[in-house]
Amino acid sequence: MNWKYFIPHVWEEEETIWEDIYLKQFDKPAEKTLYLSINGRLMLANPSADDEFEKRRKEILVHLDTHNYLISEPEMYVKRDRFNIDELLYYTNIFLQSKGYIDNNLIEGTYEEFIQEIEALYGDRMVE
Repeated sequence: MNWKYFIPHVWEEEETIWEDIYLKQFDKPAEKTLYLSINGRLMLANPSADDEFEKRRKEILVHLDTHNYLISEPEMYVKRDRFNIDELLYYTNIFLQSKGYIDNNLIEGTYEEFIQEIEALYGDRMVE
């Protein structure tokens, strides 16, 4: 399956602790766009004042002690503290496989191709 992807943030470093990614089937552009936010362990480093999220944060960290990732749509948590673009695409492929899409080819898309989905998620906030 061919997928177009778009990463809405400009990376100023080679690695990051989190990133959003949008996905569209290249061969079927009218299909629903998928959204995923991939988070490294550093996103979970600080305790939360929100009791419910703090409980969930601890559960995720325990899970990542023995697993490489946890998918809880639209979030994916990975065992690495930070990851680069190639690893982001690797994790994205794992996500797609978990949804039943086995043989995937990821092709970089443009902001213009994803503008409606980005505006629906971010509203009038600017994409970084």
